[in-house]
Amino acid sequence: MFFRAINYNQILCAPKWVDSTADQAKMFGGTAIGLGKGIAKVACCPAAGTEWVPGTGACQPCDAGKYSEKVDGEELYKCVACAAGTCSEAGPFQTSAEVCKQCAAGTYSESPGQTSASNCTECGPGLYSNMTGQSAAGSCKDCATGRYTNTSGQLKCEPCAAGREAGSGGSKECSACDPGQYQVEAGQAACVQCPKGEYQDATGAVACKECGVNRFANETSQHFCRKCPIGKTSPKASASCQSCGTGKFGNVSGAPCQVCQPGQFRENLDDTAVSGATSCSTCPKGWSQDEP
Repeated sequence: MFFRAINYNQILCAPKWVDSTADQAKMFGGTAIGLGKGIAKVACCPAAGTEWVPGTGACQPCDAGKYSEKVDGEELYKCVACAAGTCSEAGPFQTSAEVCKQCAAGTYSESPGQTSASNCTECGPGLYSNMTGQSAAGSCKDCATGRYTNTSGQLKCEPCAAGREAGSGGSKECSACDPGQYQVEAGQAACVQCPKGEYQDATGAVACKECGVNRFANETSQHFCRKCPIGKTSPKASASCQSCGTGKFGNVSGAPCQVCQPGQFRENLDDTAVSGATSCSTCPKGWSQDEP
């Protein structure tokens, strides 16, 4: 057994002898193999893809998710787990770190020795990762404002569609613009208020609607336009109404102004008044009006 051995406390790990801490009695009893110090304590297996497993009395194949590498430059091997962020689906008895494949983009693995790509954890909704081989949950980044993802394992986030918004990072979905708002562009963090003279009564709008004739909206973000008061009128897209004007009157809210009849008149009124002219006056004695 000790042919070519220098000391009694060496054991044969082909192709060379290595030191062992076993005493002479144990060495001759054959019970100390693999229990020595240095290299012998780690492994005493010259075959790639294996390592010495204490208590088994033999070299065992490296488990799935592991591979073998030489110990300190010797012709001896130990098994090493694939690093976090990688996995190996090649099975046991592997001899190279090349079997450890990086977790795909959109996933990560915090534990070493993974045996399947399915063990790589997907980044959740609202998160993404465009890097492979990630080893921590922190590698999953929040979607930026104006973008979202509602599924796991994504490499990127999608922009919110026009008419929708995402005002905070890490959004799982985009919200439709409220009535009185709109958004014409995709990928936006916020919807835009409808300006004065316009309105929007629907959700998810990409534009506002103009107030019609004899209607007005004197504030932003309006859901509807108001009727002009009696005696007042307005063109389309107005923020206010004006008096019907000289020779005209109005007696119905939101209706067009009417022309005074012959023999009647109406002077122009201040536009700031709450209501305009609601009727025409009869011409005084000595005066006439033959035109409407």
